[in-house]
Amino acid sequence: MGARTALVIPASTGTGRGGVQMRMAALHAAMASAVPCELVELRCDRYQGCRARCAVTGGLPAGCAVKNYHDRAFCEDYASQLIRQFVADRVSVVVCSHLFTYRYAVRFAESGRLRVILDIHNVESVLSHDIRAALPDGSPAKRWTHTEGHVAAVRAVELAAVGAADELWTCSERDRALAMSTFGLGGKRVVVVPNAVQVTDPPPAAKPSRIVFTGRLDYYPNTLAALFLIDEVAPRLTALGCQVPIVIAGADPPPALRARPLPDGVTVLPDPESTADLINGSIMAVPLTLGGGTRFKILEAFQCGAPVVSTVKGAEGLDLTAEVHYLPGEDADAFAGALSELARNAPLRERLATSGWSLLRDRYSTGALRSRLAATFRTHSWPQNVETGGTAPS
Repeated sequence: MGARTALVIPASTGTGRGGVQMRMAALHAAMASAVPCELVELRCDRYQGCRARCAVTGGLPAGCAVKNYHDRAFCEDYASQLIRQFVADRVSVVVCSHLFTYRYAVRFAESGRLRVILDIHNVESVLSHDIRAALPDGSPAKRWTHTEGHVAAVRAVELAAVGAADELWTCSERDRALAMSTFGLGGKRVVVVPNAVQVTDPPPAAKPSRIVFTGRLDYYPNTLAALFLIDEVAPRLTALGCQVPIVIAGADPPPALRARPLPDGVTVLPDPESTADLINGSIMAVPLTLGGGTRFKILEAFQCGAPVVSTVKGAEGLDLTAEVHYLPGEDADAFAGALSELARNAPLRERLATSGWSLLRDRYSTGALRSRLAATFRTHSWPQNVETGGTAPS
């Protein structure tokens, strides 16, 4: 009998258009097509409703105070309730996605009744360290949100979750190798489960009406990329005679972007209703120099038929070939030159868009992910823990 599974995600991540939400939506769609799968969005959140009243128990359980930012979703009563529910539903495999689920992953593993897969997205401890190192000394982020204590907490949380899990999922071969070198895995299985998006018929090639960069703008790697476009790339495009406007769009732009004087032809668009509407008929710029995982913004560009200009870091984690799937640009001159070339060269735009869409269909579509997960679950000898008898852990 095949495994019955559950995908556990943090509270308040089931909606929205960020990379976390997009990965979880793709995982659920693919898992539900491959094997019987329940979706569990954790209802406790100590920073929201449970601060006053626990959404699960109706009261505030003893010892529920947040000791670590990543503890915010955890409730011991709720964890026990979920274990009983999984046993009753004959679930034997639980996929915990995001570090906010780490204490549930540990609790599920301790129950002895469930096989636990940890979907770690990125190796967050390494990424947190790299972001802190890149932040300017004295910056508010370095003093308040990316402190040494925060980096240490992420490391501790990740080690606890990785140690408890039976298997890890990463979004790329690079992250798989990084996880294996970062953690003492002791032969633990690590599986690449790529990011994915829905794929429809390829859109017609169009003359670009804008250059776009999308992403959460309060995320420091995206802030750096946006400032690079504003301060370095935009003036060079003007000097090259390229009149295509630049649109930088995303949630929560920080003061560094909100208060910055913008060159002519550059717009910062906070909280757009739809990134697809912006990406259609555009050129996607991905001038990232910092970050981890894989870039949903590139997958969305391929989905919309938009050609891409990217740094090596921006294309990291995806099986892309420069000049085949995107144009490279490592410094401001090269980046602006590639954007200008795409703006005026229709055959080049069409060639890149076609190769990008084909790669998306074959490797990064939800259909391709469904096939990969079906094979993953089919080749496992999954324990049917609910058939072992006895009572469920309390």
